[in-house]
Formats: sequence, C-alpha cells, structure tokens
Amino acid sequence: MKQLTIFFMVTGLIFGSQARCFSQKDKSGYFLPKVSPEEVGINSQKLVEMYERIDQDSIFLHSLIIIRHDKIALESYFYPYQRDDIHNVKSITKSFLSALTGIAIEEGKIENVEKEVWRLLPEYAQCFDDSLKKRIAIKHLLSMTSGLNLDPYGEGFNDLDSDDFIQWTFNHPMKTNPGNDFCYNNGLPQALSAIITKQSGMSLKDYAAQKLFEPLHIKNAQWDKGPKGYYVGGSELFLRPIDMARFGYLYLNDGFFDGQQLVPESWVDVSTQNQIGGFQMIDGAKYGYYWIIGDDEWIVTNGSGGQTIFTNKKYNLIVAITAAEGMRQFHLFAEYILPSLKDNVLPENVNSNKRLNQLLKEAADFSGSSKESFAIANEISGKKIKLTDCPLHFETIALDFGDDSSIQFEKPDTIYTFPISQNNEFVISQTQNSYVPIEKIIHFPFNMGWMNFSKEEPGIIKNALRGYWKNDETFFLEYHEMGSPFHFFYEFIFTEEQVKIYYSEHPTMQERMVINGYLK
Repeated sequence: MKQLTIFFMVTGLIFGSQARCFSQKDKSGYFLPKVSPEEVGINSQKLVEMYERIDQDSIFLHSLIIIRHDKIALESYFYPYQRDDIHNVKSITKSFLSALTGIAIEEGKIENVEKEVWRLLPEYAQCFDDSLKKRIAIKHLLSMTSGLNLDPYGEGFNDLDSDDFIQWTFNHPMKTNPGNDFCYNNGLPQALSAIITKQSGMSLKDYAAQKLFEPLHIKNAQWDKGPKGYYVGGSELFLRPIDMARFGYLYLNDGFFDGQQLVPESWVDVSTQNQIGGFQMIDGAKYGYYWIIGDDEWIVTNGSGGQTIFTNKKYNLIVAITAAEGMRQFHLFAEYILPSLKDNVLPENVNSNKRLNQLLKEAADFSGSSKESFAIANEISGKKIKLTDCPLHFETIALDFGDDSSIQFEKPDTIYTFPISQNNEFVISQTQNSYVPIEKIIHFPFNMGWMNFSKEEPGIIKNALRGYWKNDETFFLEYHEMGSPFHFFYEFIFTEEQVKIYYSEHPTMQERMVINGYLK
C-alpha cells in the first residue's frame, strides 16, 4: 500500500467554491445531474488516455465514478458489470462503521470515545486480564492503536483460527500502551460492531439502514454476519458503486445530505483528522478513525482489491472505484484523473468527448469476436480430469461442450457446476452463498469475496464465467465471482491423456500454480 503516496504527494489547482451542503436529484433517478467533464473543469482528453491505458494494460476496473461540483462528470461500468450490481467494498466498511460510531455517540448510545471497551463487552471480561488491556478504549479501536501484540500487517479473517473474532483478538497479549502504535487489524472493528449492536439495541445492519442507507437512498445493501451473529465490522459490506459515491458526497459535505445532518459535523471533522503518530502501511499518510488522511485535504477510504473512495474539498471532488486490482487504480488516479482537473470551466471538446463515449461503451459491452472451436472439444467433453496434485483441494474437473457448455469442479463433499461459453462472452449464473466454515476459507477458490460466516443468511452469489480455445490443445477459462475483487484464470492444456492446468488470479501473472491431471 505504500504506492498510495503517489496521489498524496501530487498537488494541483484550486477550482471554485467549496462543496454545497445539499444534494440534487434529476428526473432519471440520479442523486446529482450528469454533465460533460469540461462543464466541471475536467479535461476529457486525459480521461480518453486513461481508458486507452486501462484497455492496453488489462487493468481490471469494475466501475469508475467521478463527481465534481455537485455533478456527475463520469459514471462508467466495465463488462460484465452494470449499474445495479453490488460490490464487496472490503475495508471501506470500516469507514461506514466509523460514521455509525459518531452517530451512536451523538445519540448518547455510546458515552464517548474514551469509554473502555471491557465495560461495553462484559461477556469478554476474561480476555481483559491486565490493567493495561483494560485501558483500551473506543478511540483505540477506531484508530487501530489498541496496543495488542497483533500482526503489524493486519490479519484477515481467513487467517483467524477461531470462530469468535473478538475473543481471538483480545486474547493477544499487550505489546505497548494503548494509543502508542498503529497496528491495522480486522478484529478491532469486529469488537466495535458488537458494541454498536449492544448499545443501540439493533443489529449493525438495521442501525446502518435507519441512520445511513435509507436517508442516503442506498439500495440493495447487503452485509455479511460474523460467526457469533454480529455483522462483520471490518469488511463484507456490499454496495452499488453509485452508493459508494453517495457516502463520499456525505463526507464532502460534512455529514449533510438531502436536507439532513446524518453524521455530526464534529464527528466528520475529528474522524478525518490524524489520530496516530504515523501510518506504517503507507508512507506519508496519516490515519483518523477508519479514514486514511493525506496532504492537500485528501481523505480516502480503501478496501482490498481496489475498492476506493477519494474525497477532496479543495478540488470539490469524489472518485469512487471498484476493481479487482492491487494498486494500479492509484496510478490511474495520479497519472490521469488528477492532471485532468482545471481551475475553471473548459470549452467543450467535441472530438475527445465523442471518443470518450465510444470507449465507455466499449468498456461496458461485450466486444469480443467469435472464437474458433476445435475437434478436441468434442473429444474431451464430459470427461473428468482426475487431478493428481491440486492445492485448491479439487478432486476432478470436467468440461462439457454440449448444447449447454459448463464446467464442474468436484471436491470431496461438494460439486460446483457453472455454465460457460466458448466465445469469450461471460455467462452469468447464480448460486447460493452458503455457510463457509473458517477452516475451509484458506485456498478456497470460490466465495472468496462472499465469506459467509452465517448459517442464517445464505444470500445469492452472481458468477460470471467465460472461455475460449486458444489453439487445438489449450482452453482458457476466466471465473469471476461478481462483486468480489477476485478473478480466477485457468488454462487447460491437453496432451493425449495428460492435462496440465495453469491457475492464477491475473492472466498476466508470471508465476502461476501448476496442477497436473489426466482424463479418466
């Protein structure tokens, strides 16, 4: 994450006045009117160059929204995504949790940020077994400065070996005084999720719906529960990209939206101010209460795989991105979006806007040509590939190229079947988001974006798969669990009865997992 400094260190021109403290809604249902980039001082030619770079370098964006001066200058979705598809926003969830904490304090449900955690979670009293640990307060959860001896790079839930994230977290010994050292960790927001649930008398999701989702007109929000029934505090919130942009707009306007003060202005201010001595994960950045703070009035919330909301009052700007990337979306932001900003309205650039609209359409639509099929497709169709050494824990894989092409993955206790294509066009299907025990999450190639720890709320997963024959012995398959920041790529090479499968999470990866097998 050190590359985040790319945009933190970039400075630019000031454009006009500060953001207005009200929202608009036009007849098409958008919460702000849509305009050309030049109308809000954005050079559309730079956006053209960005989209050409995205295509050239195979950068896996799912959506990109740019809002400036209370207007939507760009709203774009990348095939096969559409406007109403929801995404796992990953650690952006923490910023929503921060907002809900501020609301709960304003309502008197939580006394203040100085309140000790052990007093609010009496069922975990046995974990707070020394006087130093009892000093951990709400503010230390919010700023990731608990003092617990946790992994400094931050454990993900797939690393936890307990079915109780809160107990697992606070069973760690203390390393330093609370407030001294930053240590990013997903267990701390899980404790805060439990506290808000208990103090509000509502589930975290219901409280969020009442205080944020409904007044922000956020639609179809989903949220996964943790194994103890509390909604996951540090991740697993699913939103439409346009609703991510609404949340950024809320913070750009000091917590005010559509005539209501949803988040206390004082909380927006304190939560987006530096609360720690330094942010070890990003050089040059600071950390507030679940917000990343940069120079030049930047506040950013970022989730694994490229889910990002950039917000800046100076430029009167919100940029919301969903992706299946590591860091390349930050390069796009620094190299194209920031340099596109100008300090006044620009004359309309007919040619670049025409080209931009063409690129947006190409990004959104399937534009592949029909792919050749080979005789081998009939020869191997329906036969099982017995895997001899599969780290993904599959026993067999079968490709069926009949009237309804499909792929079948077989595990010892489960069979997954998905429709596929042979012409490189995505086929969308749905499966149930079934309960995933913690011990099965590691190296689990499906449900990685929907790590459902709850047996009571199964939900639905949208899957997108496409494939094509590269030559008369090689079939290439892409599997994408829609809404997650993960893509999976399989290259099947058939040589007589032997099959070699190359597996990766990006088609350009040099190091790929090799799986051997043979046709049964």
